[in-house]
Amino acid sequence: MSVTLLREYRNKSVRSPYEVLEKGRHLLETRSPKSFGDDLWPLLEQVYVAALDMGDFVLAGQCYEQLDARFPNSPRVEMLQGMRLEAEGDLDTARRLYEDMLTADESNVIVWKRLIAVYKQAGQIPRAIDSLTLMLDIFYNDLDGWLELAGIYASIYQYEHALQSLSHALLLAPQNPFYALQFAETAYTAGDIPLAVKMFLRVTEQVDEEEVEHGGVLTRAWMGVKQCIRRIQYSRHITSASNTPLPEHLNLLDVLATERLLSAYGEKLASSTGKKEVVKWLEGRA
Repeated sequence: MSVTLLREYRNKSVRSPYEVLEKGRHLLETRSPKSFGDDLWPLLEQVYVAALDMGDFVLAGQCYEQLDARFPNSPRVEMLQGMRLEAEGDLDTARRLYEDMLTADESNVIVWKRLIAVYKQAGQIPRAIDSLTLMLDIFYNDLDGWLELAGIYASIYQYEHALQSLSHALLLAPQNPFYALQFAETAYTAGDIPLAVKMFLRVTEQVDEEEVEHGGVLTRAWMGVKQCIRRIQYSRHITSASNTPLPEHLNLLDVLATERLLSAYGEKLASSTGKKEVVKWLEGRA
């Protein structure tokens, strides 16, 4: 049933604007508002957002009118108006709206995120960083916020700041291997090879090898270890901005990484015409 499906999409934060718009429009046109019960208002908001995504501003306006009539002066409905301004390309007006809303109530995390999105769309990256930093001062436990801040810093090549942001994400989710992998890859890009290999190894300790399919996080981690060792072997001077020491027994670690990668890619390599070249590279003979 469409109502149940759309409710499930809301609960799982599934966007799928085309499907939501198609099913939502049909429901709103063929059923009376009272028949939805408590589902009416979240459904109207869901269809409103989908309509904005698909550029159907007429349907979006109809949904907004009903929401505004039911919830006058609601900050959530006011934010929906800001989203329409964003969709229409009026970023400056949307920005002013969100800033005014935060002046009235700085605890509205959703409005903070909309304001940050506006700054990013407008290419105002320093202001996006400043706003995101302020938001995280208020909502330190917002894991997605730390990951977004790390991504913004990485996009402008400020890798040390990206690593600082990721360190907060790791404090909030220390057992998540994907965040540890992102930290390791960022450290590698930043040139802190000792820190990178340490974090790649941390990923290998966190992940159960039997639960990871080919191409998964564990394979990427062992490939990272291999790349780090290769950098160490071919570089005369390896420095670490974090003062992380190099791991001991690099040769043994290199052999282990090679074994793990050959095992992970074993079946695929068996049917590959380039198998010998891949094996040569992994074994350091290329």
